[in-house]
Amino acid sequence: MSEANPFSRLISARQLFRPTLLGATVCAVAASVCLVGFILCVGAIAALIQVEIAGQSEIGLLQVLQSGTVPERILRQLIDYVPLMHTSLPSLAIAGLVFMGLRWLLQAAVSSQVSAHASARVRRLRQHLHRQSLRLNAGDLRGERVDGGRRLFRETADQVETSVHQWGRLTISGVSDLVALPLTCCLVHFYAGMECMIPVVAGWFLMMMEEKRLSNTSDLLTEQVNRSLNRLADGLEKSRIVAGYGMEAFEHEQFETNLNAFGQRRRQVSRELHRGIWVNRVILIFAVGAPAWILLQHLQTNDQIGLAGITIIGIILVLLYQTLRALQRSHDYELQGSVAAEEIDEYIRSVPDVSQIPRARFHEPMSRSLQFDQICVDTPDHPNLLNQLDLKIEAGQRVALISLRHEETSGLVSLVPRLNDPQSGQVLLDGRNIRHATLESLRAESMIVSGTNNLFNATVLENITCGQVDISRQQAMEAGKVAHTEKFTRQLPNGYETQIGDYGVPLDAGQAFRLAIARAIVRKPALLFLEEPHVSLDSETKALLDDTYDRICQDRTVVFLPFRLSTVKKCDRVVLLNDGRVVADGTHEELVLNSELYRHWEYVRFNVFQSGE
Repeated sequence: MSEANPFSRLISARQLFRPTLLGATVCAVAASVCLVGFILCVGAIAALIQVEIAGQSEIGLLQVLQSGTVPERILRQLIDYVPLMHTSLPSLAIAGLVFMGLRWLLQAAVSSQVSAHASARVRRLRQHLHRQSLRLNAGDLRGERVDGGRRLFRETADQVETSVHQWGRLTISGVSDLVALPLTCCLVHFYAGMECMIPVVAGWFLMMMEEKRLSNTSDLLTEQVNRSLNRLADGLEKSRIVAGYGMEAFEHEQFETNLNAFGQRRRQVSRELHRGIWVNRVILIFAVGAPAWILLQHLQTNDQIGLAGITIIGIILVLLYQTLRALQRSHDYELQGSVAAEEIDEYIRSVPDVSQIPRARFHEPMSRSLQFDQICVDTPDHPNLLNQLDLKIEAGQRVALISLRHEETSGLVSLVPRLNDPQSGQVLLDGRNIRHATLESLRAESMIVSGTNNLFNATVLENITCGQVDISRQQAMEAGKVAHTEKFTRQLPNGYETQIGDYGVPLDAGQAFRLAIARAIVRKPALLFLEEPHVSLDSETKALLDDTYDRICQDRTVVFLPFRLSTVKKCDRVVLLNDGRVVADGTHEELVLNSELYRHWEYVRFNVFQSGE
């Protein structure tokens, strides 16, 4: 695989010799040696049986290797130095079991080491995904990127880890066995081994090609069957037209034609499946019959292959076929992992919509005005979300920003801390284009408080400080008093040290919103955007929020994305957006008298059938 493929960076042939997987490779080689030992023990048992039958003088493994390519001098040395060469049947059986036990343990070690390697590499992938999600998802208006990042973080990363593990385990063990088995086969009897392995390898290759052909054909025919079935089902949706125009006979004729086509394709799929089954059976008969015939021919020609040699070669051929199938499965895992890793890699390489320009300068807190000048914003789902929008907000004002579409207001306020950038136009803070400011200074002085999904799975104190060491506990508690979080915090089991969120003590929407307000005001921003929760609140929470608003609006510019009519009425200005532009601007009383669209918005949101206030 090319280095450009991200999957090749997770596990590759070169990494097999790196420290992280070198131990797995050594264990795989040792496991293959144990497999050879087990096979030779089985062959030795067959040799002992042959000795007893024929009354020969030589016993043990010498009978296994005697007709092979090993020189006689080496065989005699093996007899002298390896006790197993002339041992008894029970000892050979015990030795074979020991070899298989060691092989299983070594293969488990291979799997464990490859799994640890895969987990470590995928852990790094998840770290990259997390960092990239924080960069890309800040300006996500509808949550599509968040859902995509979550899917990559969970399902796709798990698929990569599984593929890496299975590919590495099967490849390392399979390659080692693929070397050991043919060598052992040739050691027993070179010519017979080579002749027998050729039809087995050819049979495996033919079966692999037939399976691919059958899979492709089956997928194509299945698609045609589904298309025919959909065509049949489409007629069920046109019953009114058929009945109204007296088309029953025509519709029945069309249905019968489509039904016959559907049946033909179903039968074609069945024929292809049966054909593939019989082709595989013929190939299997060839892969088994040809080696058997070859071994019989060697027996008839007195080629000294013996019962032991036939036994060993037969076992090796079966294991060789299984090894080739395992390597074939490893290739399938490789393809699956490649697709999943490429998807993650594409996400990680995505360029954020917002970046800081070179030589950006620190921006002072807003003191005069916030101005949107000819702003145009397009999104894939909402072309012309904002269209040539002009708006100016003076410092210290309390503004309600409303629209019939929530995406317009949230899209507009996300431009100020540069969570998104407009396609054209500019945002000016005190007359200065915010693109020339550092992101850190800009976001420190313009904060958005969301009404939903605003809690971290952490303690109350950590939710306010967000881990910033320059915010003391006392400052966090003072901000909590302003936002009226003290009462419910004291009632929690561990106060400010209580774990909250999805895996801790749950908070209701009003409590979570007030905690989010405390998180913002402890940083003392000059410009604050408050998006109220889109749920009904109890009377106590409403009163606490009203008092909080009065406190935080002093010496600060606050823009509300309101859900309560009482919040709208208390604002200095109400700015109504429609079709991407400002269509009404004034106090609540003025807009009720002068703006038909505002009266429509008020009725839609706050009529007697709605739950809002």
